[in-house]
Amino acid sequence: MKRCFAFLAACVVSAFAGTAFSAEGGKIASIDIKTIVLKSKAGIEAKKKLGILTETMEKTRKEKEAELNKMKSSLEKQITQLTHEELSSKNKDLEGKIKVYREFIKQSQKELNDKNEEYTNNIVDTIKRLTKEFASKNNYNMVVVKSSLVYNNEKNQLVDITADVLEFYDKTAQDLLYESILEPGVIMVDAKTMVFLKELGPDVIFFTPKEKPLKRLSDITNGDDQFAAWGPPPEITDLYKLSKMFSGEHVHMIGNGNFAKLFLENPKLKLFVTGRAVNGVEEIDRNGGGMKVRFIEQSAQGQ
Repeated sequence: MKRCFAFLAACVVSAFAGTAFSAEGGKIASIDIKTIVLKSKAGIEAKKKLGILTETMEKTRKEKEAELNKMKSSLEKQITQLTHEELSSKNKDLEGKIKVYREFIKQSQKELNDKNEEYTNNIVDTIKRLTKEFASKNNYNMVVVKSSLVYNNEKNQLVDITADVLEFYDKTAQDLLYESILEPGVIMVDAKTMVFLKELGPDVIFFTPKEKPLKRLSDITNGDDQFAAWGPPPEITDLYKLSKMFSGEHVHMIGNGNFAKLFLENPKLKLFVTGRAVNGVEEIDRNGGGMKVRFIEQSAQGQ
């Protein structure tokens, strides 16, 4: 678990190597990226998720290893009692199990590395964006990464803003931080939006594309292309009120005859809403390139 997160932190520092953020003004600051990664809420949550994944993989590895040892021990005890053909067959079975075991190790490591890279890229992008915003607001001309600083003469006074950026990171960008580690299909919304969504009732269901799932409702910038629905009243009583959140007065309607290819034929579509009882709704995530959306309230994101 520690090795796993150490790799994450190393990737983040590496990603920032040689990087300097500039903003108009006259002050120069330095920042310790590793500290922000280790202490930020996003970093802590990433560590937790990577740890769970590592422990799950290790448990499975031990089970497979125990099975191999049992087979090997059993074969050794029977070696004098088996015919040449029987021994050859059992050796072949054992070799097959060993091959499967090695492939599992290889694929597990790849999955772990891929998750490390995914979390790293998300966290790096957020830190870069927020550091630039903080520097601009506080009149810093440049922000350098401590680990990449080779030389600085005394004429250039560096202000360490690590603690300030960390605080800014956790306070003003908390939603973005947790978005970087939310599972696909989970969208955070504010309390007011959550109340409205709950008022729609349990019979209303939302979908987003599997290939590029929606992360936040604000990413819907063109309601005509990116938001659509099917199931006017009484299935969705507040459909037109819902549509105003994205597209104004008009609602882009896509009938259930298109559910089997919904997101495949509408590549710009980011969010689709319909009724759970609408005929063919199961085709959206079965063949239509969609996945169900689950909304969570911002105040509950750390639970």
